[in-house]
Amino acid sequence: ELSHLYPQFVAVVANQEHLRSMEHRQFNQYLKQFIEIMMLSCPAPLYQSHLTAILGPVFEHLQYRLQYSWSPVLGTGTLGIESTRPMGSDNCMAAANQLASVGVDQWLIAYYARGGLFVGDLDNVTGEAAVEKARVELTRTYADMLQSTLALKGAWALVLANKAREDLALKRNDPSKLMSGPINKLANGKDYLNADGSKRTLAQLHIDARRLVRIDKLCHFLLLENEQIAGSLVVTIIQCLEYPDAYTCRRCTRIVHRILESVA
Repeated sequence: ELSHLYPQFVAVVANQEHLRSMEHRQFNQYLKQFIEIMMLSCPAPLYQSHLTAILGPVFEHLQYRLQYSWSPVLGTGTLGIESTRPMGSDNCMAAANQLASVGVDQWLIAYYARGGLFVGDLDNVTGEAAVEKARVELTRTYADMLQSTLALKGAWALVLANKAREDLALKRNDPSKLMSGPINKLANGKDYLNADGSKRTLAQLHIDARRLVRIDKLCHFLLLENEQIAGSLVVTIIQCLEYPDAYTCRRCTRIVHRILESVA
């Protein structure tokens, strides 16, 4: 009944002007509270019709945002490390004058470099720490979102862990593997268990089978069905590997392995 409203909805949530003007902290919530939930809950037959129009612009913008957020730190852009200094009461007028003189596109590069933050009268050390935190949090949020949608964490990851245990039990012809949990949890040796040690029910077997189909279809859609989505996603993940944040690098390495498994 509301399908005729969906194009208007997309025009708002994927509007490039809206995306570009967000601060990093706002974009974090946009990824976690909207994009991730939409990818995990959207029915597979609607991926092309409902996800493509949103994910294409969002992933493309995210590549742009992360690139210019980290380029001053890496020394790869036109801006120096001093451009990461947050906007405060003492230099906000200069930033406003810069917008009028260089145009929006160039101004946004500096805007992302300082995390879009206005810190008022905070001292320099605290302000720079706030910018660093905003930059790192955005990168980690992106990595965590992809981990969830590619079944590397959360409920979907448990489905793949259970499947791996089933394959191992079948290969070794040892059903007892399905009745043992993690080494830090005791098992009674009678009930079938999940990989995390929780009891596995018959209903869950059917739910896991459906989730496994969803996992395969979503990975195929993100990586093989749309050039704009796949291109931006893969390039951004590769770029994240060079950012000086160990948390992000570890998770992006796992994502790269998952990508190779899905497209091989």
